[in-house]
Amino acid sequence: MKGLVVENNKIILKDGLDVPSPKNNEVLVKVVCASINPTDLDIVKGQYDLALKLFGGDHLVKTGLEFSGVIEEENTRFKQGDKVFGYVDLIRGLKTHQEYLTIDEDYLALMPSNL
Repeated sequence: MKGLVVENNKIILKDGLDVPSPKNNEVLVKVVCASINPTDLDIVKGQYDLALKLFGGDHLVKTGLEFSGVIEEENTRFKQGDKVFGYVDLIRGLKTHQEYLTIDEDYLALMPSNL
């Protein structure tokens, strides 16, 4: 899997990252679109380094908060192929600047058919 990784305040495209596996209430989503916003730029500049180090876990991809995508592994609420959109926690959990992410189903919504 490919993802954007911050190294020395620069963004690098890395290949060979592991595709995450869903746990508990999570689903696996193939990311189709992800936003870039000022918070992502602040993360690249190092302004969230302490918070990410203390609470963010050991995830390599640190940027990307909002996204749209397609469900890859279904659960009780979503089925494979459903188009969804959502957001992730600023500090905890996986971010959206990667090809796949796992996310709690409560942070997802079905995309309206006219989008």
